[in-house]
Amino acid sequence: MTYLRDSERKRREGGRLAAWLPVAMFALLAGAFTAVPALSDRAGGMLASAASAISGGDRAFSLRALIAGREALLRENDELKMKLATLESADAELAAVRSENEALKAALGREGKRDLLLAVVLLKPPRSPYDTLLIDAGARDGVLPGERVFADGDVLIGEVARVDGRTSLVSLYSSPGRRFDARVGAYDFEAVGEGGGEFEATVPKALEVSEGDEVIAPSLHRIVLGRVAGIRTDERNPLKLLIIASPVSVYGLTRVYIER
Repeated sequence: MTYLRDSERKRREGGRLAAWLPVAMFALLAGAFTAVPALSDRAGGMLASAASAISGGDRAFSLRALIAGREALLRENDELKMKLATLESADAELAAVRSENEALKAALGREGKRDLLLAVVLLKPPRSPYDTLLIDAGARDGVLPGERVFADGDVLIGEVARVDGRTSLVSLYSSPGRRFDARVGAYDFEAVGEGGGEFEATVPKALEVSEGDEVIAPSLHRIVLGRVAGIRTDERNPLKLLIIASPVSVYGLTRVYIER
């Protein structure tokens, strides 16, 4: 009896092994064929047909889907590699341009480094007269008349007008009637202060300029003066008037930077 039971158990195990052995062999063959793109299409069809004959249509469909999924992943991987190579090339080109620009500035003795002194605003409009600021940096800090004053690092708002021992008086470019050089696009013009952080400028009507365009100071560095807030034209006048507003409020300033 024991012999019969052992014989029956071995027969069942052998039957299960025989049933799964063809599927395993064809799965291994599928991996080998898909490693060679030129053979994958023909191999996929042959393997699917053979698997259908041996193990049934469902298993053949699963094998075909496995092969197709692997090929799709390979194609997607190649596309991602191409995109990555393109981005790396663009990044390298940008870095080269920046490096060349810095090298040119250094060769001209005009490095891009700026020395800025932080100062606290003690008085500002409307408590201070004529669009001026009183700051807590003076002669003891090495401040000199004529040095430019910035808000937020790159927004030019005025220059030092008077220096005392511990304080300095800053005259804002928006002081009524004050004139200074400005630029919009590639066109240079003279702007006039109107008070309260606003300026005006008269330019040719043919000049292409729109509201929101940035107005900068003619300089090697990017120095912002304001943005075009309005444009006034007259059909009989070949010129037009630009209304320019500073991007910072002179009434809300708490600190400024003096360019050394």
